[in-house]
Amino acid sequence: MTRLSRDDVVKAVNRADDVTIAQIIGTGATADILSELDEDEDDGVEPGSAP
Repeated sequence: MTRLSRDDVVKAVNRADDVTIAQIIGTGATADILSELDEDEDDGVEPGSAP
């Protein structure tokens, strides 16, 4: 499992400020998890809605 870098977060969350980036990295999530979440966002389904 690969630890998140600032570049990983910026790639997934375009307009995040430094504090938000630090909080995301601080969750302990991996680059793999972040990329999965980014892919899920691209599916056109709003979070919390039925597919």
